[in-house]
Amino acid sequence: FGHPRPWLLGMACACAAAEVLDCNIRWPNDLGLNGRKLGGILTELFPDEKGRMMPCVGIGINVGQTAFPEELRDRASSLALEGRPTPPLDQLAVAIIDRLRQFDDPQEWTDIQPHWMPRDATPGKSYRLPNGDVAVATHVGPGGELHCLLDGEPRTVLAADSIFGTS
Repeated sequence: FGHPRPWLLGMACACAAAEVLDCNIRWPNDLGLNGRKLGGILTELFPDEKGRMMPCVGIGINVGQTAFPEELRDRASSLALEGRPTPPLDQLAVAIIDRLRQFDDPQEWTDIQPHWMPRDATPGKSYRLPNGDVAVATHVGPGGELHCLLDGEPRTVLAADSIFGTS
């Protein structure tokens, strides 16, 4: 049947990558360092040969970039720009996969919460909600959902909903 909570797979991959890179995580899929985006994780569902929706997770990390377009310079970074070692990509991929193999298969938020929370940079981040409103994150909830405030009113958003960070 695929995975009951496919967003947790992407969040687990974010945790593994963040642990390998020694960086932070912002809900639901950003890797960050020194307040700028270092990379991200994308989880999509694709039908298998029997029509079951199966998750596919992609990880993108800015490794050796030494410059970004002006419109991204204040928001994006790379390992090279942060003065971090820039390992060969195959070694970096193997390190992340090896770290992920040490995790339990994430069926519930509690399976990844111990990995997520020490690196969580979500609180205080602004998010554009599916309706276009901008809310401020307070925390990640027990189902891996985002809890935020919109004009002082609490809102809850699932990672499966279209959310676009504003910063």
